[in-house]
Amino acid sequence: MKSGFCYSDVKSFNAQVLALTLIALWFSDKKTTVLDKDIKKKRKALIKDMEELSARIRPTLEDDYVETYKQIAEVLKDQQDIFLLGKGTGFFAVEYAGSKFMEIAGIHAEAYPSGEFRHGPLSMIDDVAKTPVFFVVLNDHHLSQVLSNILQVKDRGATTIVLTSLQDIA
Repeated sequence: MKSGFCYSDVKSFNAQVLALTLIALWFSDKKTTVLDKDIKKKRKALIKDMEELSARIRPTLEDDYVETYKQIAEVLKDQQDIFLLGKGTGFFAVEYAGSKFMEIAGIHAEAYPSGEFRHGPLSMIDDVAKTPVFFVVLNDHHLSQVLSNILQVKDRGATTIVLTSLQDIA
């Protein structure tokens, strides 16, 4: 590795999340003697999601997204600070992404649970600098709260970047 270059170990992050999920599934299977239908359904869906993960990620690496990635890079290239917000399991992803921004790009990055952002850090949004704020938006019970947080941040003049698999979120 050359001096001054860094690489991201996203593959190891994904592997760790998958391994811990499998361990959690194993423990839940051993802990409960009789699983109700709702839990069985959630377990099956989780296993199916893990099996489909590679196919879901692959399209984001294709040429269709190159222009989007260039636009995001253009927004970030002169920034000194960025915020990353997520709720629930999305928070763990933004926490990891924040550490990668600091390691690789040298940009000060802070990750927050999106609901906690309005208790202080929201005041750090600079409408002149158009402080970038990343959101990881998942289709879960936190969705309406995260969408509300996006509107609050936009009202403060931030540049918002939303990462989601949902089609109707802009």
